Amino acid sequence: MNYNSIKSDVITKCNPVWDAYRHRECASAGWIKYITDFDKNFDRAYTNHTRLDLNSHHSLSVLELGSGAGYFAYICKQRHEIMAIDMDPQKTQGFYAAMRNALEIPSIIHIIGKPDYLPQSLHKTSYNAIVAFHATFALNWRIEEWWEFLPLLYKHLVFNGFIYLEMILPIPDLTSVVSACGGTVKNNIIRITKRV
Repeated sequence: MNYNSIKSDVITKCNPVWDAYRHRECASAGWIKYITDFDKNFDRAYTNHTRLDLNSHHSLSVLELGSGAGYFAYICKQRHEIMAIDMDPQKTQGFYAAMRNALEIPSIIHIIGKPDYLPQSLHKTSYNAIVAFHATFALNWRIEEWWEFLPLLYKHLVFNGFIYLEMILPIPDLTSVVSACGGTVKNNIIRITKRV
């Protein structure tokens, strides 16, 4: 599917959800942007998919940490196997859950942090890509937690698989831990590719 057909499909699937939520008292709700700024948010998701070269491959296994409204996951799903982890237990209901259901995004609700950074059900799974965009799950993490988390993600990559984490909050200096995994960190973006 191309850009226009995927976008049209998302609009068709999500319109009932948008209609149900757009008239609620939600001026301060974080999710309202996924309705009012749909074009911007969809385009960002499509750009992320293309920038990570996922549009050039088929049948990869992708893990998204925090799926928001599910636009990236849905785009990914057209070519790949996708699993989304959503960190907020409140997202099991309401707008986000309705969006995931409308877009048929497979997801798990799980708080990423000690002691189980990943859900038990994913411990034996390997991925071609582990991604997060505008992620906030590491708020207040110390460097020690990153030393546990990043090597764990690395362990779940296949050869030539990659980690791409775009954090929107300040993170500690992760140069040492990211370098130990063979990656780079710049402007709160962590990139790691598994070479061995």
